[in-house]
Amino acid sequence: MTLLNKKGVSVLNGHTKNEKRNSTIYEELSTVKMIGNKVLMQQSVCVKPEVVANNMNWRATTYDSFQKRVHLVAEEYTGGIDESEILIEPPMIMDVLDEEGEPDPDAKVIVNFTAVIPTNIGRKELH
Repeated sequence: MTLLNKKGVSVLNGHTKNEKRNSTIYEELSTVKMIGNKVLMQQSVCVKPEVVANNMNWRATTYDSFQKRVHLVAEEYTGGIDESEILIEPPMIMDVLDEEGEPDPDAKVIVNFTAVIPTNIGRKELH
């Protein structure tokens, strides 16, 4: 049994240009930087404003994903995770403006997540 049509394109739903998709399309950028004795982690997600306003599942999933990444980065940089020491800021939503400084109705918004992880957690210093 083959799942390809004669042109080598999958005939499963959602895999051809003729099928509509209901998934949320977004762009993501993540950065991790050492600043002094702390690790700064930022994640920016560019998405349509109506997704942020109306899709509770997307908001919860995106925030949970960011928290998991923060824990992975904390484990990598510090060797442990101390929830009371990690500072996760509330997400900031920024409008993307056009050339005249006005919000473009077709534009997306940028949702910015930030966390600060101290590097001294999970380690014991020997003298």
